[in-house]
Amino acid sequence: MPGDTTSDQTTEQLPTYNAYSIDGEVTAPLVYVNYGNREDYEQLDRLGISVKGAIVIARYGEGWRGIKPRWPPSMRRSGALFIPIPGRWLL
Repeated sequence: MPGDTTSDQTTEQLPTYNAYSIDGEVTAPLVYVNYGNREDYEQLDRLGISVKGAIVIARYGEGWRGIKPRWPPSMRRSGALFIPIPGRWLL
């Protein structure tokens, strides 16, 4: 990422993980869910967009990231990716 002095850092980088996830590879459609909160999923539903079986892409912020892959409970997805908002969040 331009301007991020840590983007090329690899010597001290920890492996990417979620403590409560299983190992594996996932191939599924990608669906952007804005912040991934209740209102965002309700809007997608109104637009006829399903996240069932998809990998959701959610922005950091507007809620705790630990609950985002679990909301809404009825929509089982294959995975979740979280993206930073440049200039807004320091990760």
